[in-house]
Amino acid sequence: MARDMDFKRPPRRPEKVVHKPKKPKSSISVPMAIIIILGIGALSYGAIITMQQSPSLTTNTTNTAVSTIPSPVVTAPVASATGTTTISSMTIKIYDAGGGAASTEEVDNLLKQGGFKTDSTDKAQYEYDKTYVWYRKGLETQADQIKTLLKSRDVALKESKLEGVFDILVFVGKT
Repeated sequence: MARDMDFKRPPRRPEKVVHKPKKPKSSISVPMAIIIILGIGALSYGAIITMQQSPSLTTNTTNTAVSTIPSPVVTAPVASATGTTTISSMTIKIYDAGGGAASTEEVDNLLKQGGFKTDSTDKAQYEYDKTYVWYRKGLETQADQIKTLLKSRDVALKESKLEGVFDILVFVGKT
């Protein structure tokens, strides 16, 4: 007769331990989130302060608020043949920035009567309360002459830090 001992039992296998996958940690820790929120708040505060210190502007034709006066965007530098810029060789562009087509045409005629050669008149992207004259470095005297010619308008002079396909830009605002 066979006994239980005579049969070999298979060795006991240890039970497999099933590991549950860990929850993935978020990519941002709580302190990092606080720093990001504080940074966004500081940038917003700086933007508000900057807008409060900028000249007053009106809305454009689509009633979207205009908050800053953009510096003209240009691409290529202009070099004159003699190295100096004369009134007749300057590139002056005139933009209607809320003053209307009649005011822009009037400014164009005044500049031509003053000896300036205007390159073109066009509609500006923004509308301004007053007239702005952007000029390249070294052309402050000519910009002052333009301001004198436009004595019936409220004119502000701004030196452009960019050089490009213009010497002077005139944005004809409401006044």
